[in-house]
Amino acid sequence: MWVSQLAVLLQCLWICTTYGYGGLDAADDLFKFVSRPDLMSPKFNITYYHREQIAPGYWFVTPFKFLGHGLDDVKWVPCQMGPMIYDNDGELVWSGACQFNQRITYDLFPIEFGGQTVLKAIVMRSEFPVSDCGAGIYINQNYEVVHNFFIDKENSHVNIHEFNYIARRNTTLVTTRRPRLWSGHTLGLMEDLVWIESNGFRAYDMTSGNITFQWHAEYHVSLEESTFPPSYSIAPNYVKERVPFTNFTHGYLWDPWHINSVDENEDGNYLVSFRHLDTIMLVAGDDGRVLWRLGGKHSDYILEDGLKFSRQHHARYISHSRERDVISFLDNASGEQHLDFQPPSNNYSRGLIVELLRPKGEPQRARILQEYKRPDRRLADKRGALQRLPNGNVLMSWTDAGYLSEHTKDDQVLMEARFLNETRLGTYRVYKSTNWVGWPKQPPDIKALGYGIGTNTMTGIYVSWNGATEHRTWKFFSGAKFLGQANRTGFETVFVTDTYVITVRAEAFDVNGKFLGKSMDIPIEYPHGWAPKPFDPLHTEPLQLPGNPELVVPPPVDTEPSYINPPAPIPDMKIPDTPKQPVDLAKSTDPIADDPLPLEDVKIPGTPDASMNPTGSVEPMTPDPLGSADDVKIPNPTKPKDSIKPEELAKPADVVVESPIKVEDNKSLAVGVTSDTNPLYLALLGVPVAIGYYVILRILYRQLRHLVASHWGHSKEYIQIPSW
Repeated sequence: MWVSQLAVLLQCLWICTTYGYGGLDAADDLFKFVSRPDLMSPKFNITYYHREQIAPGYWFVTPFKFLGHGLDDVKWVPCQMGPMIYDNDGELVWSGACQFNQRITYDLFPIEFGGQTVLKAIVMRSEFPVSDCGAGIYINQNYEVVHNFFIDKENSHVNIHEFNYIARRNTTLVTTRRPRLWSGHTLGLMEDLVWIESNGFRAYDMTSGNITFQWHAEYHVSLEESTFPPSYSIAPNYVKERVPFTNFTHGYLWDPWHINSVDENEDGNYLVSFRHLDTIMLVAGDDGRVLWRLGGKHSDYILEDGLKFSRQHHARYISHSRERDVISFLDNASGEQHLDFQPPSNNYSRGLIVELLRPKGEPQRARILQEYKRPDRRLADKRGALQRLPNGNVLMSWTDAGYLSEHTKDDQVLMEARFLNETRLGTYRVYKSTNWVGWPKQPPDIKALGYGIGTNTMTGIYVSWNGATEHRTWKFFSGAKFLGQANRTGFETVFVTDTYVITVRAEAFDVNGKFLGKSMDIPIEYPHGWAPKPFDPLHTEPLQLPGNPELVVPPPVDTEPSYINPPAPIPDMKIPDTPKQPVDLAKSTDPIADDPLPLEDVKIPGTPDASMNPTGSVEPMTPDPLGSADDVKIPNPTKPKDSIKPEELAKPADVVVESPIKVEDNKSLAVGVTSDTNPLYLALLGVPVAIGYYVILRILYRQLRHLVASHWGHSKEYIQIPSW
């Protein structure tokens, strides 16, 4: 019994260490998958406060390391960065990291487009064959790119900050940036000309692909309004000729405006957020003039009730009328402290719902309707978003370490989550939606690992289906034989069977039992040096050790040949016959009787000549199928000649082989224990050995339970742990 239990524990430990679970280290911050070893994804550390009130839906996350990641940057292997979908439990549903070559991706969110639900996203420049400057893409429910477009790469560069689809107009809003030469004297600088980064936005018609509106801040907003210090990024060497935008680095361009969001109201005017102006503006959709400013140096609204904000992001319309607007945005309250020397406008970042009032004949006023405080009361010094959910909750994305939180309408915190490793990766925005059903065209991925010890066999099956959302149950088969089933558990489901099989496949079923798809039939993999014992290459008949009918390995139900390459046959090692010579006993010409030879001169079949070994030792040069030289008994060379029978000289095979393993009556095989062993010695030796085995097994048992709880959740439908 203990042999099988120990084997199961050792097998599980081998699987974990060999296939990347990091041993029993539960602090590992990346999900790793046996069925998809090319993928990893950040783990979330989630705290639920009122889980029953949390809105349903998936999280749409885009982990990345740094904004400048591009064509020549180091790749993270396995794939860890790019578009991803998680469920409400923080389990991975889909990773597009490998599919998009780990390109930096932003603004992933499902929308209705062209009569179907698609994912929209911005992908930055890399190997993706669309544009060196990046592109906006739409991905269908099969995870195929069905639409893409990119900004003119000669004059502009895709800006990561916005990719907003306006359904009522069938247009998409994107932000742009381009380098511009500017007079340094107008900025109070010594240089004649300096480089600045000019921001703007465009509206694209999604039917024709034409630009329906474009706007550049340099023509409508004075640099004097900027609150970002110009001394940081003045180019030390200017040039007058046009320079490709990709030749510039962040440190050589002053970024006075920094546009980060665009939205459109029913009148066709555009709500634009400028981070480095601390201002939200309304831009006219006909001629591009600025209709009003909220915040900044020249606000057209009186800010009431402590409505002081700065370095804001993600401004969106909630409602609009002639005399009243309601908008939402993230008040970061601080810039990046190593770049931006403006002091924080608040002690912590917050989400805001703000009412804008424009009564006739009275000053325009703005006041806070609702505030959503960052739960840890820290500052989000870059990026972020506020999303209002269908049930009235609000999802706040604080970006650093993927930090997000869900709040009720009146700011009760229901949940907060962040990447387990707070320094590895971050995000730009995180969204939540129930409006997504994934139907990947690729079949499920599967890997099966097995071993066998005597009658104890186990096959561990790992299956996943990247991007599928509707399957709830996995059923496992070997040919036509049904092995069992398991409920889906996270991205990857584990099923363990004690049946020895040659191939396996998995089939997916939805909550109603409808078949959705199946994996390929794949062979079982074994740890190096492991295989079912005793070995039968085809394994078509029951195998049994002689003298022990209990040690039987059953044949598989299916008749497929084993994928294991059978070992090379051992060549026949025939003992050469000794040349027969006539023997005249009367003349007593027997060389053994007349001149006894020393022991070292006696030739033993299967052993080398001692004269060829410089050490003088006798070692077998090839494996001897009859046993080692120590097991060979040689006739006594000093035996009196009268006792030598003639037939003995013609039969040099007087070789007796003693097996080191004795098989007695249906008992277990005993190695190295004979009938003359001292019983007292065995008893004294057995006590500490038994205690040692017990301690080891208890440790392994506890570690296995910890492993299952850490990596596979609390569901144990797929594995049975001995309760001893």
